[in-house]
Amino acid sequence: MNCTIPFSGFYESSHDSQLDDTLSQMFSDESGEPIDDIVSDAFDSIDWRIVHLAYAQAYCSALADECEATWKYVKLDSPREYNFRSDEIDVEIASDELQRMYSAVDKVDLAAMIERRLAPRSGFIPFYSNDVTQWGQLSKWESAQISLLVECYCNQYCDAESRAWELIDDCNGQITAMLESAIPADKLQSLYARAESAL
Repeated sequence: MNCTIPFSGFYESSHDSQLDDTLSQMFSDESGEPIDDIVSDAFDSIDWRIVHLAYAQAYCSALADECEATWKYVKLDSPREYNFRSDEIDVEIASDELQRMYSAVDKVDLAAMIERRLAPRSGFIPFYSNDVTQWGQLSKWESAQISLLVECYCNQYCDAESRAWELIDDCNGQITAMLESAIPADKLQSLYARAESAL
């Protein structure tokens, strides 16, 4: 089955902030202050699609490890505009793994999440009942329903704030490598040379 994993996307999110902060640190002066004109030039030189794809794949793997789950990265689904939704990471999960996750998830928490998320309200008429007992067998659930199960399962291992700030960081240079790989090599060399001469 295909579904999404919990991910807050790149639009004005902590993930976006981490990318920006790392880029500023890459081109900073001796006191750690970003060299604004170089950072701006670097920002404009980056192919952000490459960065976001690499970040999404790393996040997908890190979340699976953190939550002791098994799934396969499928794609990063980014909207053309961020008016109504943000980026989503699609994965494929085997039916036996879904059954294991369903068996392990706290059923009270799952029922409460579904009741809250799918409660009818002004401007929102849910496609599914907000009573999980009416959903039937797990094998009949659709992608959106499975995504809620996966999110509730992940919440037991790693809350939303931890997912946002702790799964991917630059302690091992991981984000720096993503950014560097998305800048043409000659441009990257020039940017680092400018930063070095500004010290």
